[in-house]
Amino acid sequence: MPLDPRYTLAALDTIGSTNDEAKRLARQSDAPTLTLVWARRQSAGRGRLERRWMSPEGNLYWSCVVRLPLVGGQVAPVTGDLCFAAAAAVVATVRRLAPEVADLAVKWPNDVLIGGAKTAGILVEADNGAAPFAVVGIGVNVGWAPDDTPYPATCLAAHGGTTDVARAFDALSAAFLHYHDLLITAGPAAVRADLEGLWARLGERIEVRAGAEPLVGVFEGLDGHGRLCLRLDDGRRRTVTVGDVFFV
Repeated sequence: MPLDPRYTLAALDTIGSTNDEAKRLARQSDAPTLTLVWARRQSAGRGRLERRWMSPEGNLYWSCVVRLPLVGGQVAPVTGDLCFAAAAAVVATVRRLAPEVADLAVKWPNDVLIGGAKTAGILVEADNGAAPFAVVGIGVNVGWAPDDTPYPATCLAAHGGTTDVARAFDALSAAFLHYHDLLITAGPAAVRADLEGLWARLGERIEVRAGAEPLVGVFEGLDGHGRLCLRLDDGRRRTVTVGDVFFV
């Protein structure tokens, strides 16, 4: 399918990091919102907390600049909402390209899993400078998955899905634009509604590392702001805005 003309595409063979290149374009040029960076491979791919993301050819490495609106002179706090929009876009992409997958889940806040194994990761980075923007970075395991990760990993091809990275690029770009527009026109609750029932380990015990001491309790869902709600062993209820979830 043709790329929507609202996108401005920078297609590259090799880059250190598509997120870093998208940030460079946003800072050093007049790159408009929806400037898209796509590379066949990354030499310095990374995820949250600077974790390395294995990035040879065969998978999808995709980053998009989103110019952030100002509300009352302040940058609107939408980076978390963009993460949910990205997750919903990945879910839609997997369903389109690997329709036989039944055990699809989202690990709050930024991983998409098939059968409990990581298939895609999301990294949203914001810059609140003179012309504020966020970069939404998405990596999808299309044709292969690394086998030396501290967590299980899988790919679309292992579940009857496509190995065609260009097709995955087209599907993800269309899906993200849909959720980008939905976020603007209907608000974050409408985006999160498409993720209902997909949260990994909902109703089960998890560990959340969000500070000096990890929190362990039952994952009760998300509140109206997309924060994770955890029922601790002593009965208290905690909400977490930013953190890493581990299965126990």
